[in-house]
Amino acid sequence: MRKQPQLRKRHAFYVMGFDPRGTSYYHAQLRREARISARRGFSHFKVGKLESNWQYGEQCHCELSQDPSLEELQVEFLSITDIVRGYFDQSIVCRLINGLGLLWVALSSGFAIKVIRKAPQFALFTFYAFILLFLGFFTAVGLGMGAALFLDPDYALAGGILTTLALLGVITAFLIRLENRLYTFYLLGGFVFEHNAITGHLPVLEQRMESFVERIVHVLNESGEDEEVLLIGHSNGGLLAIRLAAAILRQCTPKQASRFSLLTLGNQAALAYYPGTEGFLSDVKTLAETPGFTWRDIFAPQDAISSGRFDPLKELNIPRPSPCSLTLHSARFKEVLTASTYQRLRYNVLKLHMQYLKASETGNGFNYLKTLESPDWFSKLKI
Repeated sequence: MRKQPQLRKRHAFYVMGFDPRGTSYYHAQLRREARISARRGFSHFKVGKLESNWQYGEQCHCELSQDPSLEELQVEFLSITDIVRGYFDQSIVCRLINGLGLLWVALSSGFAIKVIRKAPQFALFTFYAFILLFLGFFTAVGLGMGAALFLDPDYALAGGILTTLALLGVITAFLIRLENRLYTFYLLGGFVFEHNAITGHLPVLEQRMESFVERIVHVLNESGEDEEVLLIGHSNGGLLAIRLAAAILRQCTPKQASRFSLLTLGNQAALAYYPGTEGFLSDVKTLAETPGFTWRDIFAPQDAISSGRFDPLKELNIPRPSPCSLTLHSARFKEVLTASTYQRLRYNVLKLHMQYLKASETGNGFNYLKTLESPDWFSKLKI
């Protein structure tokens, strides 16, 4: 993602998505994966300790050892952990009400049909929690009605209702008990968060985004001609990163825009089929049209938690400028992983979705760690 011939410094900002584990988790993962990648000989930097540098972010300094073209790498983790945890603090009843309300919007607006057509795997994952819940609901109703057939006619209705309610309680308790495996209620919260992220309907998140913009613009203003600012968004954090990047570019000079880049990993841009996403579409258009700006979108066809090979300009009917800042690249997970690892992970959608951030096993395909340390690495990546 090199923007100039003499790039020496990079300040990378990482925007997390719907994950309550916080900045310390992602710092620990970066440190661990950097060690693994260095041991395999595919990247060569050490991740320093995490330091709090302002209210909504923590950063670490990375020690580069074998890339003479880049002398300094700072990685800063932007935090929305408190906002995400607010979804987990909600009761199950509240999550169900909010989720079902948004499900009605998704079905009545035509969103569901569009996503099924353009990103079928992502559509299945998006509605996965509701599929489980409706299966449980209709199972309880069916068994309750069946039980009513064996009761005295005078008590059949009341008995059937009570049996249904009891079964609903049992099924709910079962889903809660298996939450660490099925993620039903976690994904209900994520369903609502994603909608808020792309439409801007959550005031506390919008205020945090404004703070992020101020922080990144400040770093851009303080940076020199030999420094790049790189914004990274993974999963639904990619939606936030797109919106942040557009807001930043509207405050940038052309020279600053040429030293600012965006990297989205496992993006969920198909959520722009929701109604009320005109602001997001405008942001995508701004990114595509800004001269000198670079936006790399990394997708994996196997990744069910992302939109997959989804060109937001083409699929959302946004005119493609010439030149265009956006290019799509396949992560090529089949090449990144050994055959045995790929077979083990291919049906584990959560672990596969995190693979964008992991160390490469083979040195082929997309390499997140190498991308961080090497300004010219993307020139070697096939589209």
